[in-house]
Amino acid sequence: MRVIIEFIPIVLLLLLLTYSKTFINVSKTHLGKLFAVIIIIFYARFDKYIGLLVCTLIILYYQKIDTLKENMDMNEDLDEIESDAAELEAIQENKNIELEKEKMESKQKSEEQQIQLEKDKLENEKQKQEMDAERLSRAEKCDRAETMSRNTNLSKEMREKIDNVLLKCLDVETFTVKKMNAKLSTEQLLIPTNTRNI
Repeated sequence: MRVIIEFIPIVLLLLLLTYSKTFINVSKTHLGKLFAVIIIIFYARFDKYIGLLVCTLIILYYQKIDTLKENMDMNEDLDEIESDAAELEAIQENKNIELEKEKMESKQKSEEQQIQLEKDKLENEKQKQEMDAERLSRAEKCDRAETMSRNTNLSKEMREKIDNVLLKCLDVETFTVKKMNAKLSTEQLLIPTNTRNI
Protein backbone atom coordinates (compact mmCIF):
# COMPACT_ATOMS: atom_id res chain seq x y z
CA MET A 1 0.00 0.00 0.00
CA ARG A 2 2.94 2.24 0.65
CA VAL A 3 3.88 1.98 -3.04
CA ILE A 4 0.42 3.18 -4.12
CA ILE A 5 0.66 6.15 -1.76
CA GLU A 6 3.98 7.16 -3.25
CA PHE A 7 2.89 6.33 -6.82
CA ILE A 8 -0.33 8.45 -6.98
CA PRO A 9 1.41 11.89 -6.71
CA ILE A 10 3.85 10.90 -9.43
CA VAL A 11 1.00 9.89 -11.78
CA LEU A 12 -0.98 13.05 -11.01
CA LEU A 13 2.06 15.27 -11.60
CA LEU A 14 2.83 13.44 -14.83
CA LEU A 15 -0.78 13.87 -16.05
CA LEU A 16 -0.74 17.54 -15.08
CA LEU A 17 2.47 18.19 -17.01
CA THR A 18 1.65 16.02 -20.02
CA TYR A 19 -2.03 16.77 -20.60
CA SER A 20 -2.25 20.06 -18.75
CA LYS A 21 -5.21 21.57 -20.61
CA THR A 22 -7.18 18.33 -20.64
CA PHE A 23 -6.27 17.71 -17.01
CA ILE A 24 -7.53 21.19 -16.01
CA ASN A 25 -10.75 20.73 -17.97
CA VAL A 26 -11.40 17.33 -16.37
CA SER A 27 -10.61 18.64 -12.87
CA LYS A 28 -13.28 21.35 -13.27
CA THR A 29 -16.01 18.78 -13.88
CA HIS A 30 -17.96 17.02 -11.11
CA LEU A 31 -16.08 13.82 -11.81
CA GLY A 32 -12.74 15.61 -11.35
CA LYS A 33 -13.85 17.17 -8.06
CA LEU A 34 -15.10 13.77 -6.85
CA PHE A 35 -11.73 12.28 -7.75
CA ALA A 36 -9.98 15.02 -5.69
CA VAL A 37 -12.16 14.25 -2.66
CA ILE A 38 -11.42 10.52 -3.04
CA ILE A 39 -7.68 11.25 -3.07
CA ILE A 40 -8.00 13.39 0.10
CA ILE A 41 -9.95 10.60 1.89
CA PHE A 42 -7.48 7.97 0.67
CA TYR A 43 -4.49 9.84 2.12
CA ALA A 44 -6.34 10.82 5.31
CA ARG A 45 -7.05 7.14 6.07
CA PHE A 46 -3.32 6.41 6.26
CA ASP A 47 -2.18 9.54 8.05
CA LYS A 48 -4.24 12.55 9.02
CA TYR A 49 -1.32 14.98 8.51
CA ILE A 50 -0.59 13.69 5.03
CA GLY A 51 -4.34 13.87 4.29
CA LEU A 52 -4.35 17.47 5.55
CA LEU A 53 -1.34 18.29 3.35
CA VAL A 54 -3.00 16.71 0.28
CA CYS A 55 -6.22 18.59 1.04
CA THR A 56 -4.28 21.89 1.26
CA LEU A 57 -2.52 21.15 -2.04
CA ILE A 58 -5.81 20.35 -3.80
CA ILE A 59 -7.43 23.53 -2.42
CA LEU A 60 -4.45 25.57 -3.67
CA TYR A 61 -4.68 23.79 -7.02
CA TYR A 62 -8.36 24.73 -7.41
CA GLN A 63 -7.60 28.33 -6.44
CA LYS A 64 -4.78 28.57 -8.98
CA ILE A 65 -6.56 26.62 -11.72
CA ASP A 66 -8.10 29.77 -13.23
CA THR A 67 -4.71 31.44 -13.39
CA LEU A 68 -3.24 28.32 -14.98
CA LYS A 69 -6.09 28.20 -17.48
CA GLU A 70 -5.61 31.89 -18.35
CA ASN A 71 -1.87 31.40 -18.74
CA MET A 72 -2.43 28.41 -21.02
CA ASP A 73 -4.99 30.34 -23.02
CA MET A 74 -2.57 33.25 -23.26
CA ASN A 75 0.16 30.89 -24.45
CA GLU A 76 -2.19 29.46 -27.06
CA ASP A 77 -3.21 32.97 -28.08
CA LEU A 78 0.44 33.94 -28.35
CA ASP A 79 1.10 30.86 -30.43
CA GLU A 80 -1.83 31.73 -32.68
CA ILE A 81 -0.63 35.34 -32.92
CA GLU A 82 2.86 34.16 -33.79
CA SER A 83 1.52 31.77 -36.41
CA ASP A 84 -0.73 34.52 -37.80
CA ALA A 85 2.23 36.89 -37.85
CA ALA A 86 4.29 34.26 -39.65
CA GLU A 87 1.47 33.79 -42.18
CA LEU A 88 1.18 37.55 -42.64
CA GLU A 89 4.93 37.77 -43.15
CA ALA A 90 4.76 34.98 -45.70
CA ILE A 91 1.88 36.75 -47.47
CA GLN A 92 3.79 40.03 -47.40
CA GLU A 93 6.87 38.32 -48.77
CA ASN A 94 4.76 36.76 -51.52
CA LYS A 95 3.31 40.19 -52.33
CA ASN A 96 6.80 41.67 -52.37
CA ILE A 97 7.97 38.88 -54.64
CA GLU A 98 4.96 39.45 -56.92
CA LEU A 99 5.67 43.19 -56.97
CA GLU A 100 9.29 42.51 -57.85
CA LYS A 101 8.14 40.14 -60.61
CA GLU A 102 5.72 42.77 -61.93
CA LYS A 103 8.47 45.39 -61.83
CA MET A 104 10.83 43.07 -63.67
CA GLU A 105 8.13 42.21 -66.23
CA SER A 106 7.25 45.87 -66.78
CA LYS A 107 10.95 46.72 -67.07
CA GLN A 108 11.39 43.90 -69.55
CA LYS A 109 8.33 45.04 -71.52
CA SER A 110 9.60 48.61 -71.60
CA GLU A 111 13.00 47.37 -72.78
CA GLU A 112 11.30 45.28 -75.46
CA GLN A 113 9.23 48.29 -76.50
CA GLN A 114 12.39 50.41 -76.61
CA ILE A 115 14.10 47.78 -78.76
CA GLN A 116 11.05 47.65 -81.03
CA LEU A 117 11.04 51.45 -81.30
CA GLU A 118 14.72 51.40 -82.20
CA LYS A 119 14.05 48.72 -84.85
CA ASP A 120 11.15 50.75 -86.25
CA LYS A 121 13.30 53.86 -86.27
CA LEU A 122 16.09 52.06 -88.13
CA GLU A 123 13.57 50.59 -90.57
CA ASN A 124 12.05 54.03 -91.19
CA GLU A 125 15.50 55.51 -91.77
CA LYS A 126 16.29 52.69 -94.17
CA GLN A 127 13.03 53.28 -96.07
CA LYS A 128 13.75 57.00 -96.14
CA GLN A 129 17.22 56.37 -97.56
CA GLU A 130 15.74 54.03 -100.18
CA MET A 131 13.12 56.61 -101.10
CA ASP A 132 15.79 59.33 -101.29
CA ALA A 133 17.93 57.09 -103.49
CA GLU A 134 14.89 56.35 -105.68
CA ARG A 135 14.12 60.07 -105.95
CA LEU A 136 17.71 60.81 -106.86
CA SER A 137 17.74 58.09 -109.51
CA ARG A 138 14.37 59.33 -110.79
CA ALA A 139 15.66 62.89 -110.81
CA GLU A 140 18.76 61.75 -112.74
CA LYS A 141 16.51 59.89 -115.22
CA CYS A 142 14.30 62.94 -115.61
CA ASP A 143 17.32 65.21 -116.18
CA ARG A 144 18.73 62.83 -118.80
CA ALA A 145 15.31 62.47 -120.46
CA GLU A 146 14.87 66.25 -120.52
CA THR A 147 18.34 66.71 -121.98
CA MET A 148 17.68 64.04 -124.59
CA SER A 149 14.27 65.50 -125.49
CA ARG A 150 15.99 68.68 -126.67
CA ASN A 151 17.85 66.66 -129.24
CA THR A 152 15.98 66.88 -132.56
CA ASN A 153 17.68 63.95 -134.24
CA LEU A 154 15.87 61.26 -132.21
CA SER A 155 13.87 58.43 -133.69
CA LYS A 156 10.14 58.18 -133.12
CA GLU A 157 10.48 55.21 -130.73
CA MET A 158 13.15 56.96 -128.70
CA ARG A 159 11.00 60.09 -128.56
CA GLU A 160 8.05 58.03 -127.17
CA LYS A 161 10.27 56.46 -124.52
CA ILE A 162 11.58 59.84 -123.49
CA ASP A 163 8.04 61.24 -123.34
CA ASN A 164 6.98 58.32 -121.12
CA VAL A 165 9.90 58.94 -118.78
CA LEU A 166 9.07 62.65 -118.68
CA LEU A 167 5.42 61.88 -117.90
CA LYS A 168 6.54 59.72 -115.00
CA CYS A 169 8.81 62.50 -113.82
CA LEU A 170 6.06 65.07 -113.71
CA ASP A 171 4.39 65.77 -110.43
CA VAL A 172 0.84 64.58 -110.01
CA GLU A 173 -0.51 68.11 -110.19
CA THR A 174 1.38 68.96 -113.39
CA PHE A 175 0.32 65.69 -114.96
CA THR A 176 -3.31 66.36 -114.00
CA VAL A 177 -3.16 69.90 -115.41
CA LYS A 178 -1.71 68.67 -118.71
CA LYS A 179 -4.32 65.95 -118.89
CA MET A 180 -7.10 68.48 -118.28
CA ASN A 181 -5.68 70.81 -120.98
CA ALA A 182 -5.56 67.92 -123.44
CA LYS A 183 -9.15 67.03 -122.58
CA LEU A 184 -10.30 70.64 -123.05
CA SER A 185 -8.58 70.91 -126.40
CA THR A 186 -10.27 67.66 -127.47
CA GLU A 187 -13.63 69.00 -126.35
CA GLN A 188 -13.01 72.22 -128.28
CA LEU A 189 -12.54 70.16 -131.41
CA LEU A 190 -15.77 68.25 -130.77
CA ILE A 191 -17.98 71.33 -130.49
CA PRO A 192 -20.11 71.50 -133.62
CA THR A 193 -19.71 74.55 -135.72
CA ASN A 194 -23.07 75.95 -136.58
CA THR A 195 -23.90 78.80 -138.84
CA ARG A 196 -26.05 80.35 -136.19
CA ASN A 197 -23.10 80.58 -133.73
CA ILE A 198 -21.04 82.47 -136.21
